[in-house]
This record gives sequence, structure tokens and C-alpha cells, in this order.
Amino acid sequence: MRGTALAELGDYAGAEAVLRGAIQVHEAVHGPDDPRLALPLRALAATRAARGGLAEAERLSLRVLALVQGGAGHPAARGAAAVPRPAPAAPAAAAAAPHGTSPPGAGGGARRQEQEGRSEQS
Repeated sequence: MRGTALAELGDYAGAEAVLRGAIQVHEAVHGPDDPRLALPLRALAATRAARGGLAEAERLSLRVLALVQGGAGHPAARGAAAVPRPAPAAPAAAAAAPHGTSPPGAGGGARRQEQEGRSEQS
């Protein structure tokens, strides 16, 4: 989750380091064919694609596909079946937004509406 969050913030190098570490630990504990590896591998593939590492992103995506097909009944494999998408490339807009708010188009609108709805109910 931390690696994915870093990628969403535009820290692709940090995300890659965290994801590679998590994958390495998971493989050591559960083995390289565990279907739960599909999610962090998918996140790493998206991060590599965002950084221009398309060949590695493709290789990782093919590994995700193999894990998903091999562990089709496992809930983690089902969640990883979606096509990886690179994180949004607008971290500067998030940094420029006032603290506690989201920049336009950053998906904060639903969160704000939810919070406003709670305060109206109170």
C-alpha cells in the first residue's frame, strides 16, 4: 500500500524501492508463485511504465497474468486482473493545493461531499 501511495504522489523512485522490497520479502516467505504477489507486481509494472521502463513493465505484467491465471480462485488474483495504469502525473498540483484540500480533478470532490454530508447530519 505504501508503494502505491508513493506512486500516486508522483514519487516513482520511492514507490519502486518500496514495491521491490515488499515483493522480495513476500517471495521469500510465500514463494514466487503465490497469487497474492499479483497486486504488488501490478503496482510495480505501472510504476516502471510511468518511469519509462516499458520492457520491464511488460515482463512484470506478463508475470501478473500468469499468477492470475494460475490462481484464478484466489481473491488477490481476481483483484490484480485489471490492466495496470500509471499513477497520475500531477504531483505539483497536489503540492500547490492548500493544506487539507485537493487540487481540481484530484478526486477529492467525493471526499469533500462525504464530509459535508456528515457535518449536515450532525
